[in-house]
Amino acid sequence: VYLSALARSGGFEVRGLEPAASAASAAKSLFGVAVDAGTAYDYDAYADFDAIALLAVLEHLRDPRALLETIARRMKVGATLIVEVPNADFFGDYPAIGRVSEPFGEFSNEHINFFGDTSLRRLARDVGLSFVVSEPFPYLLGIRGLLAAFRKTGSADDAYRTQGSGHSVRRYVDRSAQAIERVESRLIDGGVGKRPIVLYGAGSHSARLLAQGVLRDAQI
Repeated sequence: VYLSALARSGGFEVRGLEPAASAASAAKSLFGVAVDAGTAYDYDAYADFDAIALLAVLEHLRDPRALLETIARRMKVGATLIVEVPNADFFGDYPAIGRVSEPFGEFSNEHINFFGDTSLRRLARDVGLSFVVSEPFPYLLGIRGLLAAFRKTGSADDAYRTQGSGHSVRRYVDRSAQAIERVESRLIDGGVGKRPIVLYGAGSHSARLLAQGVLRDAQI
């Protein structure tokens, strides 16, 4: 969808990369965009592009540095890398609703790395990319993402913030733990453990309660 929107704008020639061959074929048939089948680590045509986008990618990777090193080495000087990740600098900061929307929900089962502005800049700098700009932006319910751009300039770049995301993440963990306690208290008051229950919903919040909380021993 993202590539299709760029192509329809008339200002971009776009190409995608997808590890599943069937999904690459579907992208072409459904949206009319060219998508190569392959992995980002093995792709050898990065130098053909002026801009490369990694949107909602790095937080899922076991070794995000390895991917950025590969891209930085193969992209051409002057090209820009655009990265979007959930923003750990604002974990638990949900002004739209005034509370933690889902206890520990930022620690998605699918996310194994977490970035704030400092850590993302440092990672890019360490693989030889220069910082251009970064900006937080809202997801649904006020949860925030981080969008950043880096450029291959051929020279070292030491400019990045020294303050990390530790304070925000620790505050989020504390608030989530308090919220979980309230949820568990309501479950106990409702008779969980004393009688069979029906669990409606099978998302990460339910999975967390099943693994760690009073639902673990419930008759479901």
